[in-house]
Amino acid sequence: MRASMLTTCVITLTLGFSRAGLADYRVVNHSNEVVNVAITFHMSNGHVFTKGWDFIRPNEEKTVYFGNEARICVAILSGPNRTQITPGNSYGAFDRYAHVFSAFANEDDDFPGTARLQWEGRVYFQKGNAPLPPGWYIQRFFIVNGNERFEVHV
Repeated sequence: MRASMLTTCVITLTLGFSRAGLADYRVVNHSNEVVNVAITFHMSNGHVFTKGWDFIRPNEEKTVYFGNEARICVAILSGPNRTQITPGNSYGAFDRYAHVFSAFANEDDDFPGTARLQWEGRVYFQKGNAPLPPGWYIQRFFIVNGNERFEVHV
């Protein structure tokens, strides 16, 4: 292995049930880079809700989700180049809207083919294939199960 492989980052992710019917998703950053995490899941009203970015500094951990979903989807980016990390136990992926730099929320709205994009105090309704507002792009999210613990080596 190359020397750079010896300086890889290790990120430990845990999705488990902490109380009856509730799941939490924690990210532990063992790397020397800041890790950015976004999550998406189905809400009780049937909408798909996405939020991010939670910034996790080196040698810190953070609970990025606490709720009653046994399955959620995660996007994990590492370092200044925002290298995507694929969880080793994921069993599928799909794309959702995400904002590049700021905290954001994205929710499918009641109108078919419409999503509500929120960031920096702004709200925008994305309809169909209309161009995305500046700073928004398509991000890949990976589906993960509950009650699993795994490490991702980047």
